[in-house]
Amino acid sequence: DVDQMFRKFNLGSKQLEKTSQTFCGKLMIIIKDVADHDIDDVRKEFTEKIHGIIFKEKNDNFISRLYSESVYINPFPPFETEEYYSDTESVLDDIIRNDDEIAAAFHGGTSFMETIKLLMAKLAIRDFTSISSQQVAARINYLESQLDSALKYGQLCDDSEKLPEYSLTILDDILKPVDSKKLVEYTELDLCFEIDDLESQFDSKKFDDFVLRFNDRTPNPNNIDSWRNSLETYLADCIQLRLGRVEYWLNENTKHWTEEKDTDFIDSKKTLMRIYGDRKNTLIQKFSFCQEKCEKCFLKCTLIDHHKGHHVCSTNHICMSKCDYCQEEENYCKLPLGHPDRHLCEEINHVCGEPCSFSTINQCQQECNLLTNHTAPHTCGLQVHYCDKKCSLPNCDSRCHIPVSNTGRGHEIHKCIKEQCIEKCSIKTCTNKCTARNHFHGNTISEKYKRENNVIGDKDFILEDGTQHDSQEHYCGREHQCDQDCQAGGHCRISVELESNKQEVEETFKGARSEFKYKRKYVMKGWKLKCTEQIPPFQRKHDGSHSCSSTQEHYCTTVCPTCENICNKPYSHQERGELHDTAHGNMTKCNFLSSEDDIDIGDRKYKVGEEAVAEMCHMFCSSLGRGHVHVVKCENENSEACARVYSIEHDGRQHETCQYGPDKNIPKDEMRHSTYWKTIGFVDPCPKADLDSFERCPAYCSSPEHESSEESVDQRSYCTLQVLHPKVKHLDEHESTNSTLSTDGHVFKCKHHYAIYHFIFCLDCSGSMSGEPWKKLKEAVNAFMRNRNTQKSPDKYSIVLYSDEAVIEVEYDDVTNYNESVLRFINGLTWYSPALKKVNQVIGNHLEADFIPVLLFMSDGYSDDGDAEMRAISEKYKNNKFTCYTIGFGGGDFKKLRELADIAGGEYKECTDDIQLKSTFIEIASKYPAPVSVTARK
Repeated sequence: DVDQMFRKFNLGSKQLEKTSQTFCGKLMIIIKDVADHDIDDVRKEFTEKIHGIIFKEKNDNFISRLYSESVYINPFPPFETEEYYSDTESVLDDIIRNDDEIAAAFHGGTSFMETIKLLMAKLAIRDFTSISSQQVAARINYLESQLDSALKYGQLCDDSEKLPEYSLTILDDILKPVDSKKLVEYTELDLCFEIDDLESQFDSKKFDDFVLRFNDRTPNPNNIDSWRNSLETYLADCIQLRLGRVEYWLNENTKHWTEEKDTDFIDSKKTLMRIYGDRKNTLIQKFSFCQEKCEKCFLKCTLIDHHKGHHVCSTNHICMSKCDYCQEEENYCKLPLGHPDRHLCEEINHVCGEPCSFSTINQCQQECNLLTNHTAPHTCGLQVHYCDKKCSLPNCDSRCHIPVSNTGRGHEIHKCIKEQCIEKCSIKTCTNKCTARNHFHGNTISEKYKRENNVIGDKDFILEDGTQHDSQEHYCGREHQCDQDCQAGGHCRISVELESNKQEVEETFKGARSEFKYKRKYVMKGWKLKCTEQIPPFQRKHDGSHSCSSTQEHYCTTVCPTCENICNKPYSHQERGELHDTAHGNMTKCNFLSSEDDIDIGDRKYKVGEEAVAEMCHMFCSSLGRGHVHVVKCENENSEACARVYSIEHDGRQHETCQYGPDKNIPKDEMRHSTYWKTIGFVDPCPKADLDSFERCPAYCSSPEHESSEESVDQRSYCTLQVLHPKVKHLDEHESTNSTLSTDGHVFKCKHHYAIYHFIFCLDCSGSMSGEPWKKLKEAVNAFMRNRNTQKSPDKYSIVLYSDEAVIEVEYDDVTNYNESVLRFINGLTWYSPALKKVNQVIGNHLEADFIPVLLFMSDGYSDDGDAEMRAISEKYKNNKFTCYTIGFGGGDFKKLRELADIAGGEYKECTDDIQLKSTFIEIASKYPAPVSVTARK
């Protein structure tokens, strides 16, 4: 059924979102096995159906939503014909040609595969939220997960997850120092520490290996400081090249999103680049060399700043210069490498040699370096002796760099060579170092040190514009990302997640009447993003309220009371009087209510009161179909109070007309479909083409003329009024005089010619029927009459009782007047002829044109007469559509009853017990439709 197929397409398309990368193609409809002479008719039929869908649904149809109204209809010839193969080639050409006309939605195979995977995953979990936001989130999350590896190793950590289109190459294969001379050919640079932690320690072995390679390939310069500066410059160049390539990689992977097109991208990229900025700053800070001297010589330490352990220079610490005092011999200097003043060998005659006045200080050369017979205080080659005690700052392991005075004046506060504060920035999300120019910044010894050393005037911080700032808090001097939640109204984002306690791919519904599989439950959640405002330098908070974005409009927080999915409209939409809207899901908050115990929804069978979690909101309404009713708890004390508040004509709502289980004591109201969705404040999610039928009464005319041999074709004549309409008593109330009014108050447009039946009961009351058999016969007749009265059919009935004689007990009376007291027992023998003569008389007396005589001739015994009488009746009333049933009750010889049925062209029914007898009478009663009757579906 094409209409049903298109209807399902339309229903499903409302759950899907069209983006710049999805649903950009055309719809090609191929109709198979179409003969040449039918091509135009088939194409016309499908064209009309498509136009009908667009007309009914307006812009909300699946063709407009998913295919931009681009449709190609192709009736296809039968299989294995010559035309079949030629048309196949033609279709392929059309696809290729159309593909050329459509702008490329993807920039390569990887981005296409990413989108397909995401689409399939979203459909599998019934996640119908925006795909564009999740594409952004997936890409940003991937880049963030690879960022540390990219910075540290210059490559991605998992080759199987590389993005070939924007792959990060091995960065260090192009590393070159700024100087044109290549100092070292080193293709694998591991930065030796965790990028996200400034306090993490180096892998010293890897870094030593890097320095040794640099030493092996670099000529030993005359000036050792020049060598160290070359190493420092080279490493800085390597870091800058690494950062440049990583930035290029980040930009390549995000350049196809623009801020104007993808608002979700703005905040995500800001967050990513903030994380990158923090890593970059950490990297630069980490790779600054230590400023302390080597513990074994006078060179500077060649380790990275903040290292743990001894200060080393990566040399043998031996000065290889010639002695400045030897005139002839070529003796070499005995002092440590990098020492100040002149070079001195082991000879004792060159200088004074007395102990230096500062010999107790570490790094002192111990012996006086002045010429013999000098008058000044003894001093070694060091022009300045430093205190060398541990720095007074508790967290600093460096040695004091304050000069020791010859006068003996000491100092209480020991300070190392470092001028900067060594503490972390006090903003908890920041890993950078404080930029205060005071080594004791934030410590109580700071003021004491300043007084002791006459440090006055300067403040601890210098801003980029040269102005000074003072604060006891530790700040890195940079802006910081606020880490508070957004304070704007509504949800910042909506996502679909698996319930925490659900692990299986599918759920199993286990009810009292059925057990079946359905998709596992996912829940829609709304959540807050972090504030995107920047905290200015040297402040702990920014001005104004916390906001995740200046451009992103937040989502409404209202949830569907049936499925609990969140409204996807902007938070402010209610101010404009708009209804809520969402992609509806499983009916997690509903249980089945019904006036009956059993409920069937397609192939699924439920008991009243069971959970409706396997059904989905809009799909459930479509399954119930025409004229379904929504049931809600009544807000009033009783039905009279409810009637004063609501009326079905004006409000589409009324107090229950029947009791709904499982708890029938709780009063409830009935609502029309449209009223329910307006009441809960949500846009009706069902296709517009179905909405009119949902509001219409589901009662339909029961005439057999409306029955169809095709199950998919509904030819029923439905009531023309709205669902839950009051009972109509006269057609002129609705100006429908050309219609049919049923006895229970429904109006149909159809007209039918119905026969009215005259049922003649010819019942055996001979002696063998006395007692229990007669009682059971009366019950069977009673059941027949109840059936006819239930149909409210204006039938007539007559009763002929017989044994060896016959009597007309009732003649041509309304079935509504029936009373079982007319069935009196007579007794006697069994003769058929007298009974059939009375039957002939009763029928002949009442030959109205609209009444069809139906004879029920019943006996429990045998008689060999009646053939002539039955033949006469059959011939005489043939034109009146005379119908005959002969019924044998018990275990007698019923050969004659079979013969009489054959003579009359009727049916013989044999009933061995009272149960069969009653069933037979009800079966016959049900065969004849009432002239005015309906069947209503709830």
